[in-house]
Amino acid sequence: MSATIFEKGKGKKSQLNKLSERIEALSSTPKQTTLDQEIIDATSSLLQMYINLNSQSQTADVEMMVELARRTNQLTQLLDGYPAQHQVSIDWIVANSILSFDPQLQELIVGLLDRQKAMRTSSSPLNNGDREKDLVVQKQPSVLDTTDIGRLVEVARDPSTSPSTLSSIAAISNPQVSAAVAMNENSDLEDLIKIAQSQNQIVELALLSRDNLQFELINQIGTSPTAIVRARLAKRLDLPPEIAINLALDNDEKVRVAIAENPNLPANAKLRLASDLSRSVRFAVIRDRNASPDVIEAAYRSDPNDERMALMITESAEASPWLLAELASSKEYGVRLRVASHLSTPSLALRELAKDGDTSIRTAVSVHPNLDLSDLIELSKDREAMVRRGVALNPKTPDGLLLDLSDDPIDWVQRSIWDRKEISQELRTALLLKGGKNSKNQYP
Repeated sequence: MSATIFEKGKGKKSQLNKLSERIEALSSTPKQTTLDQEIIDATSSLLQMYINLNSQSQTADVEMMVELARRTNQLTQLLDGYPAQHQVSIDWIVANSILSFDPQLQELIVGLLDRQKAMRTSSSPLNNGDREKDLVVQKQPSVLDTTDIGRLVEVARDPSTSPSTLSSIAAISNPQVSAAVAMNENSDLEDLIKIAQSQNQIVELALLSRDNLQFELINQIGTSPTAIVRARLAKRLDLPPEIAINLALDNDEKVRVAIAENPNLPANAKLRLASDLSRSVRFAVIRDRNASPDVIEAAYRSDPNDERMALMITESAEASPWLLAELASSKEYGVRLRVASHLSTPSLALRELAKDGDTSIRTAVSVHPNLDLSDLIELSKDREAMVRRGVALNPKTPDGLLLDLSDDPIDWVQRSIWDRKEISQELRTALLLKGGKNSKNQYP
């Protein structure tokens, strides 16, 4: 839309004066209802805006153009809800000669009114209309066309757009426009709160894309009726504790899964989620490898027979020794193998695992630093060379036992002694003195 509404030159001042007279006449127009008054006031405001634009230079300020769009939208919304039986204000606007002053204004408002009449006709009693159709008419979207919306979105996204302009744009009820305002860091908090109150999913997700969200916005978005929005909110690391706790109580499983994975969730909320009825939520809590022992225990107690849960617990560095000892007797091979490798597994549990019928589990035990000497001695006699090699590599294996292993019938078990990170000088000397197989692959 051109910034200059009337042609420059002769007659412009006279036209503006006539337009002002028409606006004054609006104030004396009979009003049958409050809605009549609102429509007349909105029309006056719109026309006065045109006068202001034409009183300025050739190029109007962007803020005034945005304000013009806002006032047009305001009139549109009033007409959207205008009852079919009240035509006074509408007929007056159509008939009034002020439209003839500007073709663009005439096209805009007449098109809008034609649309309103068409909708009223389709919902009238003559066409079997009913109350539900009237409600549909009232909920019709704004008359802003694609070009108008595109321009407003472009201005709203511009990082150089001023807060006052963004405030004017925020008053326009359109999800795409509001989303653009939501993503602009220059937008005022008050405007952001207002557009968040629409609880439109597009707008809410746009707000969540901001790097920083004030408490008021987080609190507002936390009441969103859309689970996807609440789940996205739950993933933010700047959640206030009280909001995080509320999300942990959410009825939707997706939201509780999302908040359970948040590392900043308060401990008491994590403990509650560890006992959640949903398996997915409990898994989400345990996926945090820094989950506390209390949380891990609560998750395990919720279903002790859950193999996958047991596997996840054995991956946690915070799993308690007593819980690992309990899991050492699991019937599942994978659980026992991970317990055999866990650094917190106590020696008593390792002793039981050292008797396991699976070679890989006994091998995992043979290198464990918590293994007692008596168990190392037993494993050094194991029928499998891999297990004996593990004893040779165990940092707790004493020199005397290593010297015995140097006589192992399997050559690579003997040589594995030299693969140890540390070999005492006494052991090195003893091995060299023994000669034979122990000296042919010596390391300097």
